[in-house]
Amino acid sequence: MKQTSNTAAQPGSYPGQAHRTHGGGADMLVERACAEACSAIAPAWPLDRAIAVNPHWARIGMPLRRVAARMAVLGSIGVLPPREQQQQAYDAGRITLADVDFALRHVPGAQTRDLTARQCLDALAVQPGVQQLPLLIDVLDNDPQRHTRLSWRQAITHQVSQTCAAYFDHHQADWQPARTQGLYAFWRDTLRHDHGIGMLMGLPDIGRAIDALPATARDAEQWVMARLGLPPAVWADYLEAVLLTVNGWASWCAYLGWQARLEGRTDPHLRDLLAIRLAWGALLLECKDDLAARQAYAALRHAWDQAPAILQAAEHALLVDEVWQVALEAGYQRTLAQRLLAPPAATRVATHVATHVIEVQAAFCIDVRSEPLRRALEAAWPAVQTVGCAGFFGLPAAYTPLGTPARRPQLPGLLAPAIDITDCVAPAADAGLQQAAGRARQARLAMKAQWHGASRWPGAAFSYVEAAGLGYLAKLGNWILPRRRGRARDDLEGMPRRYRALCQPQLTGLETGAQVDLAYRILHAMGLAHGLAPLVLLVGHGSQSANNAHAAALDCGACCGQSGDVNARTLARLLNHPAVRSGLHARGIAIPDATVFMAALHNTTTDEVEVFDEDVAELLRPHAAQGRWRQLQDALAQAGSQVRRERAPRL
Repeated sequence: MKQTSNTAAQPGSYPGQAHRTHGGGADMLVERACAEACSAIAPAWPLDRAIAVNPHWARIGMPLRRVAARMAVLGSIGVLPPREQQQQAYDAGRITLADVDFALRHVPGAQTRDLTARQCLDALAVQPGVQQLPLLIDVLDNDPQRHTRLSWRQAITHQVSQTCAAYFDHHQADWQPARTQGLYAFWRDTLRHDHGIGMLMGLPDIGRAIDALPATARDAEQWVMARLGLPPAVWADYLEAVLLTVNGWASWCAYLGWQARLEGRTDPHLRDLLAIRLAWGALLLECKDDLAARQAYAALRHAWDQAPAILQAAEHALLVDEVWQVALEAGYQRTLAQRLLAPPAATRVATHVATHVIEVQAAFCIDVRSEPLRRALEAAWPAVQTVGCAGFFGLPAAYTPLGTPARRPQLPGLLAPAIDITDCVAPAADAGLQQAAGRARQARLAMKAQWHGASRWPGAAFSYVEAAGLGYLAKLGNWILPRRRGRARDDLEGMPRRYRALCQPQLTGLETGAQVDLAYRILHAMGLAHGLAPLVLLVGHGSQSANNAHAAALDCGACCGQSGDVNARTLARLLNHPAVRSGLHARGIAIPDATVFMAALHNTTTDEVEVFDEDVAELLRPHAAQGRWRQLQDALAQAGSQVRRERAPRL
């Protein structure tokens, strides 16, 4: 391939440029299209705060079939289940003809096209004819030898991903690059020094074309869109298709933008990433001759001139798939309704429970893993009433462990923290003890960081292993034959044992009046403003796993991928406070003097329940309640055993 001429490198020199709109109006159109494309990308939270996010969050205003058509045409992404999977569901009886008939009556457009169940069954044997629209990098990648190397789309995705991994890394690499100029400038500088990507793509002279790139991301967007010559009506769709080629990193940048908006800021990273992907197409043009560039422009414009018709055809082709999706859901609803209505024993159990005086109320997170334990607990001791609530217990808080600068959210990821929680070493009045615990932890963490840092020095690659290798024999034994351990308390890592039992999370910076307001709202939201039992157990939930990068996804989603013990302990402490109770009484919520709030954590891996701060509760709980407490402990153990027996056959 030869280098393009200087004339070809200038805007306006290709046929596609005839459709360019000149002046500030074009800049505004490009800006609007870029903003629309970026708004279609759903954020993805980091691994240490992993929560479930609908990847089509920004498209919830569209009909399902339109979303499926757009994803197939713009990104070759499947939204509806494959037809082979639906055939298996039909053969297994999960979908019946009655379900298909139901779907045909309820899917928009099915009756208009006179679609029948027989036609839907026949369609399962063929694939929907959906055409994917090409990007500039696709039409340029026409080298006869392209099958002997990575496609340009794959190579570009790889290079952009490596760049983003280096740019956004703050914990893995000890030697960090400079990031002061932003992601786009970092990419340009990285590409200028990356001599391997040209060899992977069969473009050894690509380094010479980098100087043609604009210096800023905004200029790159305007420059590339002007050169493409596409009709403005499809700009946003084209830009969305560009972002979908690096959807993972785009989602991460969207998360950064979401967090910035919660803090009243703006974040440029998603727009920088869009500019990078756009600039790659223009960069490849610089490596083509004039004829190849004109042919690429013509092919791209011809394809995208038909974009509205292609999207409409895809939506039409996926009608059958939507029918089968609705039929699958109808089949599930049918079997679920049959299971719920079949056993008459549910009514008898409910009547039996109603005859008991409620002695304990246990508030669990509305998580599917908590439901079996709630059911088993009520069966083990009918005097227990369980209630469901969001696992962060209504505390819009961020938590800072004692002696650390870390600050993590303990509330749903869509919200911004409004209050702070930190650890207090009891007794809280002893400031010297608090400071001593913080200093001791910081010293231990610093020593650990130095030890690990020494093992990563370049000169320690061999010498460290030779000097300290034998010291890891015990760890190797634990990895090979792991022993049964309790749930790790990451919040207490580095804390000396003598302080661990004394650490209790508590609200900071809130006056008594604000605490009363917070408690008032929480009790009303939980349905516990009246009729409180003598013992109220606030049960958060968390998981237990080892060497699991996705461990946060197994914890409480309402706590932003953290365990719920911090929230439960903080709220129990708040509701046990005499001044808060007095303020609640003045506002119409009378908490009986005998009522005690206690915090616990449901380990969803082992179905064990860990109770916190029992010594504090002992001071508040009258002696007569000791029997109730022991009975509850027995009921929790019995319920956990029952749930484990139910789960065991499914493992």
